[in-house]
Formats: sequence, structure tokens, C-alpha cells
Amino acid sequence: MEILQVKTVEDFEKAIVFANESFNLDFKKFEPKIYRNFRGGKTFVCKDGGRIVGMFSTYEFVYKSLKCMSVGTVCVAKDYRNRGIMSGFFDYLKKCDYFGSDLVTLCGDRKRYEHFGFARVVESYSYKLKVNKASPAALTVAADGDAYRLFEIYNRRNIGVKRPRRLFFDILSTAENTVYLATEKGKVSYCVYNPKKNVVLETYGDIDEFDVISAVGRAHASEEIHVCAPYNRHDETFSANAKSYVIELILNLKIINVPKFIEKTCVSKKNELFRFSFSVDEKGYVLTNENGKLKVGLTEKTTENKYDGLDFAYALFGFCGRADEISEYIRPVIPNCFNYTERI
Repeated sequence: MEILQVKTVEDFEKAIVFANESFNLDFKKFEPKIYRNFRGGKTFVCKDGGRIVGMFSTYEFVYKSLKCMSVGTVCVAKDYRNRGIMSGFFDYLKKCDYFGSDLVTLCGDRKRYEHFGFARVVESYSYKLKVNKASPAALTVAADGDAYRLFEIYNRRNIGVKRPRRLFFDILSTAENTVYLATEKGKVSYCVYNPKKNVVLETYGDIDEFDVISAVGRAHASEEIHVCAPYNRHDETFSANAKSYVIELILNLKIINVPKFIEKTCVSKKNELFRFSFSVDEKGYVLTNENGKLKVGLTEKTTENKYDGLDFAYALFGFCGRADEISEYIRPVIPNCFNYTERI
């Protein structure tokens, strides 16, 4: 058996058929940014005697100058399971140094992917709001032809994730989301809505976001609608208007570039100057706080505050089950769009 990157459109189509049969989904509709676009990501197959017996795909994007990679559609033929193929996939990614990524994410069962160093730590806050039937915003369903207009709205409100214009509409349409254009007295916004879960995942533009959200609820004859906070933290504005809210852990994460991840995504809880030495997977680092800005330098391997990559991620996000100095001082902040439309 061997792992190969798919290089031709013909082989790409064969891999999609294998994925569709494995998950009982139409991946061109469910994950269009990858499977409607041959160059949208990278697809890899495991073959035995010319037969596809397993596959996975990757999708690369940039968040705050971090090179990120999402891994998905990981599947193995039923008669080849428990033969080490999935372990082979992650060994392959490790040998390829995760294609130079600073951060790798994937969805799926926590226990299964912990074995490969992924920590389920990224939160989502979902708020239940009452629909205002008097909302003045008008909606139309967006289509491929609206991609440029949607892209311009996003770029004006960009919160960190860089999205290519050529894939923009397909990115928003992940998981068969509906994309709406909202208008009100010359103002324009867009909204990404998942009808299966009755949840608004993303909204940007010039119209009051509560008016846009209510317009979506009204279009679906709903008295109530859920909306995700724009960051993986409690949102005071939504909370003040919500009937209730739910916190979910929705994404597994593996930190490859420790210094860059901390400096680009973490904020300080405490502003006093401090110095903290630690090691992750036998590499030594020193963390300092310079006027509230976190910096990470290389140092000798320390005998204290030792982590493997998995434990470090849990400590960093405050899920280590014990008091930890890193958790006390810093906290990562990742946008909601990173969680939903950039993952596969």
C-alpha cells in the first residue's frame, strides 16, 4: 500500500466518489471549496493494487500571518480498517512537516485524534435570539455571481482569515450553508446561515447585525434563531439579547509553531511583566510580557514546566484539569469564521 497525492482531475473525481460512498454525502455540495475546485486543496489517497482504500484532503489558509491547514474527509474502506492506514496518513503528514504549517486543525472525535496529538479545545458560543418580525432588512439568496460583492464586504470587515476571491462563495457555502444578501436603505450586508441547525454562522456589512439575523429568522418562519459569536469567547452584546446560550467544543487543534502561535493569537490576561520558561516536545522556550504584548524566545530545555504537544494545547486553552501558569496568564482568541467555514 502507498499514499499518493492526487495529481489529475480524473483521479480527483475517483477520490470524490470514494468519499461520497464512505460518508453517504455529496462532497461537491457539502465541501465545495475543496471538491468543486481541483486546485482548492490537496487530496491524498492510499492505494492497494490500484484500488483506493483510504483518503484524506487538506485545505490551507492564512490567519493573522499563521499558515494554517485543515485536514478532513479522513476515511478508510470498511474491509481495510484497523490495519494502520489512518496512522499512516498522520505519519505521512508528520514526515512532510505538515507542509510547513504553523497550525493544523480537524473535526472529529476527540479520543480518536488525541492519539495523533490533536487537542479538542476550540470553543463556539451559540446564542438563542428572539426574531424581530419588524426587522427592515430585505433578503435575497446569494449565488456564484455575487461572489465579488460578498468578497468586498468581507474584506472591509476582515477579522484575520485571508480568503481567496476565486473560492469565496464556495467557502461560505461549506456544509450546504445558505448565503444571503441583505439590503436596507442603500446599506448592504451578507449572512451565512445553516438551515439544518437554524444558526447564523457569520454576518458582515453595514446593516445592524440583529436586523440581518431577524430577517433570516423571518424568512424561515422562525420565532427564534441561533447565532454564533464572532470570536470563541462569550459575547456581551449577544448575551444581553439572548434567551440562552450554549458552549461547544467543536474543533481539534495541533500547534506546530509554538512561538508564532502564541505571539499571533494569544492575549495577556495579566499585564505585569513576567518570565516563564517551558518546553514542548523537548524544545525549550521562554515567554515574556512586554507592555502587554507576549513574546516567545528559544531557550535551553527546562526540567520544569514540561509538556508534550497535546498537554500544552490543553494547558494553553485552560482545559488541562489543573491550575497552570500558562492558562493563568494567556488565552488564545480565534475567530468564529476560522471554526466553521475554514475547516473541512
